[in-house]
Amino acid sequence: MHLRFDLLAAWLNGLVLTLGSVALAGVCLHCMVAPPSPAAMFGGMFALPLFAAFAALQYLATLRRRSRAAVSAAMVLLGTAGLSLFALLANAAHVLAGGAPLDRPTALMMAILLGATLYLFLSARLNLRWAREFEEEEEKEEEER
Repeated sequence: MHLRFDLLAAWLNGLVLTLGSVALAGVCLHCMVAPPSPAAMFGGMFALPLFAAFAALQYLATLRRRSRAAVSAAMVLLGTAGLSLFALLANAAHVLAGGAPLDRPTALMMAILLGATLYLFLSARLNLRWAREFEEEEEKEEEER
């Protein structure tokens, strides 16, 4: 099934990923400044450039219509979805094994992990579809030259 490029979906995806990157960057900045723990400070300093690089990659993929950037962004999103799924399954196994009660904060965290996993997976699929379409457009432009 061939899906055509949807500009509204591109803007929404870019907006959500940008807002997510800004939120994560805020968390990283907080980790660098607020706590007295050097581990949190170095963790924030390590993660901040990664989020900035991913935001730039998603910009190239979504708004500049670069097929390679879309594939790279999809791979990053799939990897992050896999990590999120692993965290969800590890928490579920911990609750099922009786190591922790299923209270409200644990259930909320698991629901957030499930939502993040689904969102990341669907965003990766969308990026892969765009990559195919962008590649077709690039081939048509090369044939016209």
